[in-house]
Amino acid sequence: MLSRGYFDPQFFSFPPSRLSASPHARGGLRLLLVIVSAAVLVAASQDPVSRDLAAAAAAEKAGNYAAAATCYRRVLAEARQNDAALAGARIELAKDYFFLRRYEESLAALKPSLDASLDQQTPAAAQAALVAGMDNLELNRLPAAADHLRRALALNPESGTARLALGDVYARSNRLEQAAHEYREQLRQTPSVADGWYKLGIVYSDLSGETVRGFIARAPENPVVLQLTAERLLEKGDAAGALHVLLSVARANWGQPGLRADIGIALLDLGHVRLALEQFQAELSDNPESPPALLGLAEASALEGNWSAAFTPFLHLIRFQAQALDQELESSPPKPLSDAWQQGRLKLPARWASTPAGKLWTRWLANSGTEVQIDAAENHAACISLPTRLAQTPGFWLTTACYQRLRSKLDRQKHSGTAGLAELAKLAEADFRLGRYESSRADAEALLERQPSNGWAVYWLARSYDALAGDCFQKLPLLSPGSARVHEILAQLDASHFQWSRAEDEYKSAIRLAPGLPDLHLGLGTVYWQAGDWVQSESELEETLKLDPASRVANYELGDCKIQQHEWPAAIPYLRQAIPDPAVRYRARLDLAQAEAATGNEQGAIEDLLPVAGEDQDGVLHYQLALLYRKLGELDQAREAIAQSQDLRRSSAQQAEQQIEQAEQELRKVEVSSPAGKN
Repeated sequence: MLSRGYFDPQFFSFPPSRLSASPHARGGLRLLLVIVSAAVLVAASQDPVSRDLAAAAAAEKAGNYAAAATCYRRVLAEARQNDAALAGARIELAKDYFFLRRYEESLAALKPSLDASLDQQTPAAAQAALVAGMDNLELNRLPAAADHLRRALALNPESGTARLALGDVYARSNRLEQAAHEYREQLRQTPSVADGWYKLGIVYSDLSGETVRGFIARAPENPVVLQLTAERLLEKGDAAGALHVLLSVARANWGQPGLRADIGIALLDLGHVRLALEQFQAELSDNPESPPALLGLAEASALEGNWSAAFTPFLHLIRFQAQALDQELESSPPKPLSDAWQQGRLKLPARWASTPAGKLWTRWLANSGTEVQIDAAENHAACISLPTRLAQTPGFWLTTACYQRLRSKLDRQKHSGTAGLAELAKLAEADFRLGRYESSRADAEALLERQPSNGWAVYWLARSYDALAGDCFQKLPLLSPGSARVHEILAQLDASHFQWSRAEDEYKSAIRLAPGLPDLHLGLGTVYWQAGDWVQSESELEETLKLDPASRVANYELGDCKIQQHEWPAAIPYLRQAIPDPAVRYRARLDLAQAEAATGNEQGAIEDLLPVAGEDQDGVLHYQLALLYRKLGELDQAREAIAQSQDLRRSSAQQAEQQIEQAEQELRKVEVSSPAGKN
């Protein structure tokens, strides 16, 4: 989630769904309207109007827009003729009202200038249209905002503020392609504007989601897009949900490229190493260059202690698929592997530990990024011959060198008009694998135009938008290194991929630039909390509450930190503050009951638990209730609670066992019944 309550001046307004309506536009508008101040100061004499104009300009320079507005109101009241200075004063007054968030008053001040400039082609007319467009944008009057901003651009095509704001109008109206067009056009003119890249990245991300949702609404059973949906669930950490979707795809589409690798990833994340290993091996039997399957094979083999089997596919990836490996390592290791490494249950053999590959593996498992440079000179080894027709089918992986060779061939076919649907899908894939995301997007759009029901077109279009969004965000720290907002965005992106160490660094950079923003301290505190660093988490969460005492999440996490350190009395007030938030209520009440019981208030602990007893899924809450009732001597209630706890525990365990049994049975069933499974 993007930060609430903080807006970097270099960012403009953005769709309410992603950023709250805000005065982001003030920075750009301030720069574009400063020329009006010079026009206002038309008189050098010391008459009252001139003195007010000079005072207003000085107040604006100091950021005191209320004082400036007062001066301009006096100018408008005192002036006897409607000259250029008077028109300029109206625009300046409107601008000051805009910066004061008094948008209706800004529009009222502009009305005479707007009415008078309908047939004019002057800089003042362009400025009036720009301010009116920004006012209407802030008021969410999108058609009016679009009309004024288009006029501003017609009068002044160089107005970056107007173009970016028009993109915002389109984005808020869910006209995402038009928004992206405006942002791209502005970035073509001013590629160093960080907020343009930020906005374009957000729109690309939204376009990816809209592409998939729209296609699923038309073709909910398309196996390729269902697989994409499952992959996104995996990226969010929902392995169980992904496995459910993948098994439904497997029943009718067992031979779909990448399917068994995805099933293996889900199983491995759920801790079923043997089954996962089988899936990776099966994928590689048909799709031997699949990086997800090769890395999965390395992960599963490492968990089984077979380091030779682990490093063989890992070294193959380094040699032939370095770019794909780099993308795979952007995500954190599967939880069983990460846990085993952190707990010291996995020891990298000495003969591997000192190699570049071993160092890369170690840094990845330590969640410290993948900065170790691997010599990938052999990565572009010649592709002796293009693989069989099966391997040229959409979804089957090639080495980097073969992708390059195939792409040249398919691109010639595309331009000669001889490329069929499968060739266009493979071209989109090749462009994507080679990092040519804009070309992949265009390929996928061309394919979708020819065949709107083509799942691979949607797959590569969505993936291209995701990659383009990532490229946009990566530009931000280079273009705007002094922006706390940029570092916060990058921290949130890293956290969404479970890259805690990177997220920590970005939050720290943001806090150094803007130490008074509570969301930054909350973000860093949450990263520490998720990593189990209670002391550092406490420090950041306490700072959050100094700045924002009403933060329910900060209260819960700080209370939980106290619980983890057995600081029972200290935890209670924080947890009570968190209870009203539905998102943390259940966990907060469990913690609160534990603290109350530890301080001798068993009855209070019971009262804390009873309101959420119906939400108990695994029996933990009822077991806690049973212990409390027993301490109070209420043995009937204790027996009833322990029985409920046992039922819930048994049900939870059975569900887990049933899930894996069903998965295994389903896998065996589709292997036997599917024609692809027999090959």
